[in-house]
Amino acid sequence: MISACIQSCRNAKRGAKPWHELLTYETSKRVKIKDPVIGVLRLVLIIACFVYFCFFRIFGEYAFYKREKVTGIIQTSLQAPPGFSDTWQDVRLKTDYCNEGYHSTKSNLPCVTGPDAWVMAPSEGGDELFIATRLKDTSGDGKQVTRSFVLNPEEYTVGVTFTVQALQFWHDTRDATFSKSITEVTTRLVDKESVPYTSGVTRLARFDIFTVSTLLDAAGIKSLDDPHALDPTKTNRYEGLTLLLNVGCSMEMDGTFASCDYQVDHFYGSVAETFIVKSYNSSGESGISTQERRGILIKFKASGEMGRFDLSTFMLAWVSSLALVEICTMLIDWSMTYLLPYRGIYKMVLYDESPNIHELRQGDKKAARAVKNLRLKKLAISGEVNAAPSGLVSPTGSTAWSQGSSQGRPSPASRASPRGVALVAVAPQQDYVSPRGLSAYSQQAQYGDVQGQQGIQGYAPQSDFYQQQPVTLNQQGGYRERAPSAINVEEGQESELL
Repeated sequence: MISACIQSCRNAKRGAKPWHELLTYETSKRVKIKDPVIGVLRLVLIIACFVYFCFFRIFGEYAFYKREKVTGIIQTSLQAPPGFSDTWQDVRLKTDYCNEGYHSTKSNLPCVTGPDAWVMAPSEGGDELFIATRLKDTSGDGKQVTRSFVLNPEEYTVGVTFTVQALQFWHDTRDATFSKSITEVTTRLVDKESVPYTSGVTRLARFDIFTVSTLLDAAGIKSLDDPHALDPTKTNRYEGLTLLLNVGCSMEMDGTFASCDYQVDHFYGSVAETFIVKSYNSSGESGISTQERRGILIKFKASGEMGRFDLSTFMLAWVSSLALVEICTMLIDWSMTYLLPYRGIYKMVLYDESPNIHELRQGDKKAARAVKNLRLKKLAISGEVNAAPSGLVSPTGSTAWSQGSSQGRPSPASRASPRGVALVAVAPQQDYVSPRGLSAYSQQAQYGDVQGQQGIQGYAPQSDFYQQQPVTLNQQGGYRERAPSAINVEEGQESELL
């Protein structure tokens, strides 16, 4: 379409009707281009498409598998460090953010602690785990407010266990490979750049164990006492934050997986806040006492895919690769037409232009002559008629000439080719072949046989219309094309030579 628009603009400058070019139809044509540069370029692109399909699509993306995302069930737990209940008083005295400590920080509050379930309240061990860092207790009448820090929550350990399953594949096949528990896979903790920690995960029975400080480091949080993103005057310990821990399982060649990675992300500028009821007294004046909790909220999720062989999926990948080959071919054709040197020659070989059918319907004589010439050319190519040459050239490029006589004498001897073949040329201007039949020359006298590679005979008419014409013979002994003088066109008269 674009090329038609360009051609339309060019023809408009020559006085042609531009809408004729816009309404043309372009069809495909296969042409063998004898140019090593183009051949090497096409070969390189085809090899690139083959490498892309085999190594990237098949061995990299497993394009022959129908895929299904896995669904995960995750269980979590929280545990204090060993012996913490016996030593927490001494630890509190040495902690910077506690009032009782030897040092002061930007936020100093009294430090408290309690059982594991109390620290992780109100989470229940599912795919969300809350770890308290700061508490705000409010009495029922609202007159008394107490704030405090939870002592060393980053030293607690987090336990994770999971089971993942491709639900549809499992229900269709009941194949155990489409259901994986944590005991069937190996796991590791990686940072944001997917670099694994050497001792980031400890396997204990069916649980993977992490310290909270390790998870914070994997998320890029160096310390809970760093300034918070939303309010630099307060710390992460005071405001709280949210982490996303993803259990990523990558599919392997067999359609399932044998390893999973834990990766932690920090939601920038987030806070983690929840409320619990400490006491409720409907009859007393104290009413309901509540506790506001800030801390570390960890959201767990499982991701990954499983697959099984599917012919339609493989064929779709194959067809898409074939389409890529076709796109490469179109790119080469476009480059040959508009970019590469000798683009004029490439364009002449790649594209043919038919006679103007619209003008032919209107009875235009020029279009009619073009159709006749095209029909004769096709008949000659198919071998249904013998094309009389306007000249012959020997296979080695020698040119022979003949000159007629006004007295009806045979033409003089023509030049011989390097192989000793006599080449005779004729240019009759009286008789011609019509598009619907072959009209033999009415006055002919055979004066010499031209023995080419395929035994071609040349004839000279007994008339006064001899001309000097170059004679051309192609490599196969056939005729290359007619000379321009073989067709004489006058007003109301046509003369064609096969």
